[in-house]
Amino acid sequence: MSMQIKSIILYNANGQTRTLNFRLGTVNIISGRFDTGKSAILQIVEYCLGNAEFDIPDGVIHQYVAWYGVLYQVNRHEVFVAKPKPSGNKQRQSQAHLEYNTAPITIPTFAQLNTRFSDNDVRSTISRLLREGITDNQQAGYSQQEILRSTLHINKLITQSRKQMFDLSGRD
Repeated sequence: MSMQIKSIILYNANGQTRTLNFRLGTVNIISGRFDTGKSAILQIVEYCLGNAEFDIPDGVIHQYVAWYGVLYQVNRHEVFVAKPKPSGNKQRQSQAHLEYNTAPITIPTFAQLNTRFSDNDVRSTISRLLREGITDNQQAGYSQQEILRSTLHINKLITQSRKQMFDLSGRD
């Protein structure tokens, strides 16, 4: 069972994109000047995993981005999820663009983005694709209980890391 981030794609209202690519199978270190959007990365990933709450910090990214997208590698599938910034003063948005395939996905243009899927569809699809990996891991000798325990431990570590990151002086 494997899930990794391949890319984060940000779309502005004019359709221009900014892409942050990650290297699979390794630790990616993100550095940069203060207040350039590093802290927003975790919220973007969480938002594009089917979280309706829009918690992107105020700043350059929050101000100029119209759609947030993440390309995931989930076992042998590529999964692309994009969500628009909530309209007006709303802090929630539960509709998403969703694509997945075993072949490489061509990142859609701004004009091709749509909100035909719900956050629940996103979570269900990713969960189903992850479960396919459980079968693969069982064939490699891991039990479902061991895999679930590992997944829960990883989620706990992510939550702890996220809390620690934001507790470090309140800066990016």
